[in-house]
Amino acid sequence: MAIVVDDPIVNSPFDEPTRHYRVRGGQTELVPERRPSGYMPGLRTRGGAQALVEEEFVELPLVNDIRARVRRWRDDGYPGATRTTLDLLRHWSRPDRERRLFFCQLEAAETAIWLTEGPQAETSRLPLEQQERYRRHCLKMATGSGKTVVMAMLICWSVLNKARHPTDKRSSDAVLVVCPNLTVKERLGVLRPSAPDNYYEAFDLVPPGLFASLSGARVMVTNWHALVVPDDSRRRGVVKRGRASAGAFANLVLRGELGSKSNILVLNDEAHHAWRQGGRGDDGPDIASAGAIEPAPGGRAEEEDEARVWLEGLTLIHQARGINRAIDFSATPYYLSGSGHAEGEPFGWIASDFSLLDAIESGIVKVPRIPVDDNSGDPLPRYLDLWEEIKGKLPKRVRGAAALTREDRLLPEIEGALATIASQWKSEFERWRKEGRLVPPALIVVCDQTSSAERISDFIAGGSVIEELANRGGEPERTLRIDSALLAKAEGQLDSTETKEKVAEALRRRVATVGKPGQPGAEVRCIVSVAMLSEGWDAQNVTQILGLRAFSSQLLCEQVVGRGLRRSSYDDMTVPEYVDVYGIPFQAFPVKGERRGGGAAPKPQTLVQALRDRADYEIRFPRVVGYISDARFRITADVAAMPKLVVTPEVEPTRVKVGAKGEGRGATHDRSGYYLEHRLQRTVFDITASVTDKLKFGDEQGRRLMFPQVLRIVRDYVTTKIEFVGDAAPEEIALGHYRSSIEDRIVAAIRPADDDGNGGELLPVLDDLRGIGTTDITPFLTSRGTETTLKSHISHAVVDSGWERTVAKALDESGRVAAWAKNVRLGFTLPYQHRGVPHEFTPDFLCRLRDASGVPSDDYIVVEVKGLEREADRSKDVGAKRWMDAVNHWGKLGRWRYAKIHSPYQLSAVFGMASQS
Repeated sequence: MAIVVDDPIVNSPFDEPTRHYRVRGGQTELVPERRPSGYMPGLRTRGGAQALVEEEFVELPLVNDIRARVRRWRDDGYPGATRTTLDLLRHWSRPDRERRLFFCQLEAAETAIWLTEGPQAETSRLPLEQQERYRRHCLKMATGSGKTVVMAMLICWSVLNKARHPTDKRSSDAVLVVCPNLTVKERLGVLRPSAPDNYYEAFDLVPPGLFASLSGARVMVTNWHALVVPDDSRRRGVVKRGRASAGAFANLVLRGELGSKSNILVLNDEAHHAWRQGGRGDDGPDIASAGAIEPAPGGRAEEEDEARVWLEGLTLIHQARGINRAIDFSATPYYLSGSGHAEGEPFGWIASDFSLLDAIESGIVKVPRIPVDDNSGDPLPRYLDLWEEIKGKLPKRVRGAAALTREDRLLPEIEGALATIASQWKSEFERWRKEGRLVPPALIVVCDQTSSAERISDFIAGGSVIEELANRGGEPERTLRIDSALLAKAEGQLDSTETKEKVAEALRRRVATVGKPGQPGAEVRCIVSVAMLSEGWDAQNVTQILGLRAFSSQLLCEQVVGRGLRRSSYDDMTVPEYVDVYGIPFQAFPVKGERRGGGAAPKPQTLVQALRDRADYEIRFPRVVGYISDARFRITADVAAMPKLVVTPEVEPTRVKVGAKGEGRGATHDRSGYYLEHRLQRTVFDITASVTDKLKFGDEQGRRLMFPQVLRIVRDYVTTKIEFVGDAAPEEIALGHYRSSIEDRIVAAIRPADDDGNGGELLPVLDDLRGIGTTDITPFLTSRGTETTLKSHISHAVVDSGWERTVAKALDESGRVAAWAKNVRLGFTLPYQHRGVPHEFTPDFLCRLRDASGVPSDDYIVVEVKGLEREADRSKDVGAKRWMDAVNHWGKLGRWRYAKIHSPYQLSAVFGMASQS
């Protein structure tokens, strides 16, 4: 009996999953908890040859443990994270973002960050397998769940932390992105901050005002072919330079884009291609002394050579420049057959996992719809595992022209399936045309060999199935057959001079741009290939997939089905989109319900930008991250409540044995010379000076007045809250990661106090990298509602309600308003506390007023439009008042007032009050 579910989407894409489907004993149940991380090691059958194919599920306990630890770290407010990291995590998780990030993207980034900034007691003892001589972790994310965005998030995290803490070795501003082919390389160009379509701006990943700091990053994107180590030792000739050294190789590969940078962050995309052959030990081969790569024997020769070139190149770069860390990204980080590991076994360094089933249940990707029944009378649907049904009916190859070819018998056997799935494609084609879609839907056919692909392609292109799939002279090619060997050659090189290579490159460009309006592949409606399409093929218009080959594992099923899972619309993700899958026994849950394969047509988007001819309407404002009392008053800090800092050799070894092990043998290195240069008293004074600078106590005289008070707090913390373990000396706190932790904690803890212990006059503490904000924003596209403006520096106001639209119009029409802006993507927030927990909120409008004579003044009003009021809103009022008091006492950007209105018609009263104040 077929198992079906009515509603495949049971979780929100923006929250941690809380439910999942589970099949037991032929029954489906909805379990009220998150699906544990795990994998399916191999196919098995139940009840005979015609029984339902099932797989055993094996949990990954380490990934589940890390998942729980990261959740606790998140719930506790990310203890130990740097201030920059906290700013980024809060910016990424804001619920009012124009383009909210998926939970799986946030969790993957959090996991990678936790492995560096999380509690050392938890992260240092993780039994994550390390095959390389540098740290390597894997983030497993389903196809279509947005791993490129996570790459951009981690580049932000590393680069911005480096900008704020240049001596912190945990961060890097040099990033090397390695991928499997040119298609992926071109797509990953969005990771370069200078790219016009970069993801940092497109997905609002950088808090306003910090993009300039990101622009200093060096991001190099290349494919693995660039990591082949030059070696002319086997070349004929008199002059032979031999195998390139690590330094020469690193210069050759990196100098063009990364220069002489060291401490490099490496991101491996589609990293299931980068594995070491089993049985070589944890450190792998001695790459430095190895000879040229010999072709690997057997059917997996190309895959093994690719993997060895990839990892060998990174090893040499590590020897020459140092790899800070390598982070792998893959939807299927499993070993292949012939790798020396069990086929389908997961990599041992997976730290985070968001599976394809999780993505389906969260509405992030399309739902694969596999056959669950038919009227053939067979126990199983005939098109479920089509190849298993027909392979025994195909003749073996026989020499001679008169022999009946395999392809002659193949077409009649698959024609019914082809006609059915092509008919479904036509229904989608008609629906998309009525909706005015710019591209047609696409059908993918995956064959077992080249001759089959050629025959089936000719059959479809000749109009024998559906006329709309036929190729007609003088029109763009609708059905495209991929020559896999030619395409693979084009994927490895960009600059082609040979005619065949130019043909290959043209084919690659067409395949890579399927479903993209105005591109060479825009009109392609059907693709026939032998192997599955290459990674990086991210067409969003695939609605049908037909598999005509053997599928021996769920790994292969998932990789092929993954080519068609990207949604066409992300406007309403509660509406499922479907991709029909024939001939691939993919073990997702079957679904029923109304067919809505393409989803709703994407909503129109509006370009929002700052207009040059309205520069006079620019509004500038301070970005406040905290407060401090004026230098005329006292400061205090609750040192007893601050977390302790553990200085231990587990974090940083204090003694190193070299030469030989054993008592009296070799030599022992320590940091005694470093300690002489960094006495404890000097380090305490350096920390005090840094904290005083970060808190910005007015002018130089103010800093001199406050230095003794900060020094007292620093000494108190160092004396009472630092624990030295083993033979760790107090001078260890001069090391960058200890010192920065101390500084960050003290800056966060300091509060103003007058002589009675009460608060005095406040001064704002501005963000040290983006202290002053402006309405001169980076342009962005939005599908939210907008209202064109007249007296705003920004072309449109992004509005979420009728009230906001009314206020926007009233501000344009008011004679009291000199300039105004809707606070979207300005980075203008007001910090407040609610129930002891720090928060920040984004008020709705900023207004600059005119004086009594009609001249633009230095008076500003921050307007918040509020309907139903809750207790948290009253806490916001307190925070807003504190912000206004501090900024007005500071006095460098005018006079500010805060007005909360419960109706747009209260604006006139607000302006009247402003004129009297």
